[in-house]
Amino acid sequence: MSNNDMFGGSGSLHCDPTDLALLSLGEEVDIDTEHLDSCADCTRETASLRRIARLSRQVTPQAATSPPTSVWTAIAQEMTSNSATISSATDSNVIPMRQRKAPWIAVAAAVGVIVGSLVGVVATAENIAPAPVVAQASLTPFPGFTTTGVANVMATDNGDVLAVDLSDLPPANDGYFEVWLIAEDATSMISLGAVNAGQNTQLPIPAGLALDRYRLVDVSAEKFDGDVSHSAISVVRGELSV
Repeated sequence: MSNNDMFGGSGSLHCDPTDLALLSLGEEVDIDTEHLDSCADCTRETASLRRIARLSRQVTPQAATSPPTSVWTAIAQEMTSNSATISSATDSNVIPMRQRKAPWIAVAAAVGVIVGSLVGVVATAENIAPAPVVAQASLTPFPGFTTTGVANVMATDNGDVLAVDLSDLPPANDGYFEVWLIAEDATSMISLGAVNAGQNTQLPIPAGLALDRYRLVDVSAEKFDGDVSHSAISVVRGELSV
């Protein structure tokens, strides 16, 4: 191997391409930082590899079966850019062996991150089954309200929870909305906590609570008045089918 193959024009050895690839992925490597900071070729390639790694990490659980087209397009553009740089670098200080090797390291790094993300997502999806629904109630509005929703009792490893989905809740007006389980004879009720519109709110159900008795799911409009009792203003209510 000639000196021109091993050294740049300044006579300093370029950074190892494997080290650059690992550095772009956030790994700790023993690298000549002074050379990296002063060498335009090594700095440019490190930045390119970091962009590829960053793009590959855009894979999300929602994109597990088909990563966004933008991810592949951006990686392809980055690869094309690297190839163009290499083809025009005959008189540059970049080591020929490094020129041939670095793009493939970049691809391997990007593909490795993507595959790792997909495997993790698939494994998680396969191993975590949704909690079974053991009871359900359709929530219908009281007069004067248009709110609707559904409440599901789900059996989780940490005990039963009540998952409440509501739509078209009115403005809270300096208050909040509270979820209750009410006995069929209306002689007692238990507060589970506050709920918001537009999201699935999961509230723990006290262990040992007899759902065959506390069958009514009620959502009330409450004020920040320090009174922990029901306001007597119910927005929606429904009966659990146990």
